[in-house]
Amino acid sequence: MIFYAFIHVEPFKRTLLQYLRPFDIAKLLEALGCSLGTWERNNHMDLLDDIFHDSKEISLIRNLGMTVRIFGADLGILESRLKNPRPYLQEYGETHPLHVFVLVTDTISNDTEQISTMVRDFRLTPELRTAPEDMSVNELSQNFSPTTATNISTLSKWILCAPYLAGSLPKAIPGWVPVFNSQEHVNVWAYISTMPDTNARVLHMDRFLMRQVFGCQNDFELLSNCDILKAKYYALDRYGKHVKELRGKLTLNSLHDIFAADQARRGTSIESFTVYNTVHPLNSSIFLRLE
Repeated sequence: MIFYAFIHVEPFKRTLLQYLRPFDIAKLLEALGCSLGTWERNNHMDLLDDIFHDSKEISLIRNLGMTVRIFGADLGILESRLKNPRPYLQEYGETHPLHVFVLVTDTISNDTEQISTMVRDFRLTPELRTAPEDMSVNELSQNFSPTTATNISTLSKWILCAPYLAGSLPKAIPGWVPVFNSQEHVNVWAYISTMPDTNARVLHMDRFLMRQVFGCQNDFELLSNCDILKAKYYALDRYGKHVKELRGKLTLNSLHDIFAADQARRGTSIESFTVYNTVHPLNSSIFLRLE
């Protein structure tokens, strides 16, 4: 009876698809032995809706001209389970934790170049590049238009805003902060800077999270495969989605090399951030560049 209603009763099918998340739809299709049309798949099987509880926040970020970089080995797993949920369920079950990492950046204009920054500044021009202050929801509504105040409240969980919503920042230490806007069993981490410096392009990541980026089970697997580390990588902006492959690289004196390379690349169109993990007291590090 459910099969008949899903296939032949259009209001029932449309309503069901609107209320189910993509992975639930994939399991339903597997159970019923049917498929969706192209339009239905494009509108109801968006991977972002399988990661985020409210993907409209990601749409807002993109519409405001910012770039959303999403990465991690589990992106590939999330994609594959929407196409064929049975092997995923057989291997992982229903409650396997998945990890996704998000870096949101804005772009500012200098006299000669465009510079990526981890700050979205909503203040008047004379206040730019000064340390941002915190404001409560009421203070935001008193100092900004309703739309801007809402944007700051929403964006503060993803990027350093100036001003920022009171209580939204980690305790004076920039880092990967859990974002409670994800589907069940999907852990989303966003990098929140606490510095207004537009040149702060080096992001530290501890070894546990670095393992999650590359899908490694333990430190030995991470360190023994430093020459072949790779993960899925999306760059989302107002113009669309760009799919890339993120590779880890083991290097000595990486921070010095990174700063030197960034200085050499300054003035080009390449905008990059570097995530690194120090793996040895002698300053050898795993790092990956987000471009």
